[in-house]
Amino acid sequence: MRDQQRIKTINNYVADKYGVTIEDIMSNDTKEVNVKARQMCMYLAYRSTRLSNAEVADAYNKKPNSFDIAWKNINAGNDEVKTFIKYAKMDLGYE
Repeated sequence: MRDQQRIKTINNYVADKYGVTIEDIMSNDTKEVNVKARQMCMYLAYRSTRLSNAEVADAYNKKPNSFDIAWKNINAGNDEVKTFIKYAKMDLGYE
């Protein structure tokens, strides 16, 4: 239950920062802003819970390979992405 609460907190934080809704994050919408927000949520959820990558993907109603794509995109991210992650971890208390 703790992991689900943490994911909910992450989703709310990222939705607010990206200007999207939780529904946008959980959807299959391929708009760039929604994809980036979803990938950020998946990355933060994995790094701050005890869930496996497959369990994180499942929490977002995605196939396990979606997590691999998110991981690759986040790790290859530019300075803006890395800065967002740094501050998100601090703001959420996961650092």
